[in-house]
Amino acid sequence: ADIGDCASIAGATSLAGSASSDARRRQQKSMPIVSMPVVASPEAGPFCEEACGASIGLSEGGFVAERCCGCRDAVVVGSRPLERQARGLYFEVQVRQTVDGWLGGMGIGVTHTPPGQLPRLPDKAVGLAETFVAGYSGCVFLNGSEKRTQWQPETLKIGQRVGLLITGDGREHFKVFVDGVERLHVDGADLHAA
Repeated sequence: ADIGDCASIAGATSLAGSASSDARRRQQKSMPIVSMPVVASPEAGPFCEEACGASIGLSEGGFVAERCCGCRDAVVVGSRPLERQARGLYFEVQVRQTVDGWLGGMGIGVTHTPPGQLPRLPDKAVGLAETFVAGYSGCVFLNGSEKRTQWQPETLKIGQRVGLLITGDGREHFKVFVDGVERLHVDGADLHAA
C-alpha cells in the first residue's frame, strides 16, 4: 500500500513475503490462484519493517502504518504472502486518519516482489517490479502500465475499510472494495497482459 492522502492505515498487503518464504512465494507465483489451497481462517501478516518507506512509522507488531510527513516515501509491503480464501486472495486496510487539501489519495495493491529482493523501496508503490496498484488520483497501474479509473481514493473517510481481491475463480480479476462495496474492477485478462 502507498499511504498517499491517507495519513494512517491498519492492515497488511503482499502477494510476496519475506526471504524465509521465498520457496512458498515461487510456488504460489507459478500456480494459478484457483489451484492454491483454500485456507479456512486466513491471516494477513504485518507490514514488513525492512520494506517500509522513510515517511512511514509502523506500530509495534507492524499492523498499523502511519505516514509521518510528505507525500513520497510512504510505501509499505506485507511481510508474507497472502493466503487464498474462498473468493481468492484478499486483504483490507482501514483508514485511521486523513489529511485535508491533498490532491489524490492512497494506493492499494499487490506485488510478486518479496521484500527481501527489493534493492531499495521506490517513493511510490507503482515503482515496484511485478506490482498491480489502484488509487492515487484515479489510476490503476498494472506492472507499470497506467490506466484511468473512476475510483477516487481521496474521497475516503476515517474508519472506512478498503479491500483488494484477486479473484480465485480462474479469471483472476483485480477488485477494490470500500466498506464491502465494489468500487473498481479490472479484468483478469488485463492483469495477465501487463
